[in-house]
Amino acid sequence: MGKYNENIADESIWLTSTPTQTSLTLPFYVTEAGHFYAEHDYEVNRDSHDSYLFMYTLKGCGLVTSGETSVELPLGSAIIIDCHNSHSYSSQGGKWEFLWAHIKGNEIKSFFDILYPNNIFAVNIRNPEKLITKTEELISKINEKGVLNDVQLSAVLHEIFNTLIEDSLRTEQEKSRIRYSEFVEYAVSEVHKRYSQIITTDDITADIPLSKYHFIRVFKRIMGTTPYNYLMNYRINNAKIFLRTTDLSVSEIAEKCGFSDTSNFIVQFKKHTDQKPLEYRRYFLS
Repeated sequence: MGKYNENIADESIWLTSTPTQTSLTLPFYVTEAGHFYAEHDYEVNRDSHDSYLFMYTLKGCGLVTSGETSVELPLGSAIIIDCHNSHSYSSQGGKWEFLWAHIKGNEIKSFFDILYPNNIFAVNIRNPEKLITKTEELISKINEKGVLNDVQLSAVLHEIFNTLIEDSLRTEQEKSRIRYSEFVEYAVSEVHKRYSQIITTDDITADIPLSKYHFIRVFKRIMGTTPYNYLMNYRINNAKIFLRTTDLSVSEIAEKCGFSDTSNFIVQFKKHTDQKPLEYRRYFLS
């Protein structure tokens, strides 16, 4: 169910596409897309829609709401919203020209969750010409048929997602690095110095003047993983070197790499490499 005031100019483009059997197996496919010249009173309100919606503002400004979060979408910015939740979008303060596409696919939720680990926000696009070209290519090919076209459209959608993720992460990481880089660098250095000891996340963050949970979020956004997982990966990587370059026993390597006992080391090593330590060693000695 929804309420619509689709007041758009005649030169607007609005195309729909019925997915093929091939499309349904791909990471991404598009069900409809367009280039809208929306009037000042343009507005769409929906309880739900079975897709994700990409929008990029060419002129003017839009106002996008998903759930309880409202975001302005000014010139040069893009957004993707999960239309399975209640949502709305409208012109903000005048006419609004924008490109858009409703997207589905096997991988879209995973990419959406990477882009927005918390609430949605407008992404400022660093190379707008490239994104505009890709989106216009998508719109132009939406009704072409054939397996090759399905695959190419999926690839274009993948590029669009990658652009949004890259630009959003770069912007956020730059801000975070200015504020928190010294804390993240300190935690990384603590891991490198103390990985052979029995340490916890609390030990790593003990001298950092942020709450543990706030710092974990900051660290993950900058480094792509939590402090604990970074520590575990660093231990496993060092264990690999010991296994390949020394004759130390598994228990000795476990101790050198900070594991509390050998059995825990074996479990963690197999979890991260799909091999037990001795299997890993034999593989590189064979």
